[in-house]
Amino acid sequence: MDIKYLDDIPEFFKYYCKYKLPRYQITARDVRSGTLFYFYTYEKSVTSTIISVKLLFEHLSKHGINPEKITIQVDNDSEFSEIRIHHDRGFKKYVEKNWNAKVKYIPPHYPNANADVESSHRLIEDEFYSRESFNSIKDFLNKASAYQFYFNFLRKNSYKQFKTPLNILENYKISPTTALLPPIIVDNLINKNHISHTHKLYHHVPELPVHKSVIVKKQLEERTKTRFCKREMRQKIRCIFKS
Repeated sequence: MDIKYLDDIPEFFKYYCKYKLPRYQITARDVRSGTLFYFYTYEKSVTSTIISVKLLFEHLSKHGINPEKITIQVDNDSEFSEIRIHHDRGFKKYVEKNWNAKVKYIPPHYPNANADVESSHRLIEDEFYSRESFNSIKDFLNKASAYQFYFNFLRKNSYKQFKTPLNILENYKISPTTALLPPIIVDNLINKNHISHTHKLYHHVPELPVHKSVIVKKQLEERTKTRFCKREMRQKIRCIFKS
């Protein structure tokens, strides 16, 4: 499981600005079959990763896959609670206490240890984000869902004897519908009481008293966001061509 930044993709950046699309993709990929699941969020936080893994485990459970047999491999970033592994809170504790699954942290500064999910990030950027155009958030989610269907059901993987994830799932007698979990924006679920109040969700940034000047600053940043969005895109593209 890993996080992909979307606002650093030049071809996608203009749609990200214009339609206020999500900034992050939360990705989960099955190592054995290559089946790809992903969710979107505007904020890289423990809350977002917990909601995503909850949705994933609920989906897998409905298809007869026991989460207790699953090990989630993640990096050492705060959204996966590495800094709180000894605390009774956060991503790791949620996964272990509520699902009896395991969380494994890769060695620091060794991203290749998460090669399967990292390779899917490269593929989805090249084949989807860099090629598609979008005209709304709804259009974005529809096309993201269509790409996931293509990836899991039609795209052959040369590293797995040119089989699709669907082919491999069928070899293990797992229902094809297991690979169907349309991507959503998890932030939208927080205010809809989708997450049970019995589960404590935490943000990776500590809560501090909010000074009035901070509120004013945020308001100014929001007002000027659109104005500087295009300028930022031009600067990023300029840097790419200079490199």
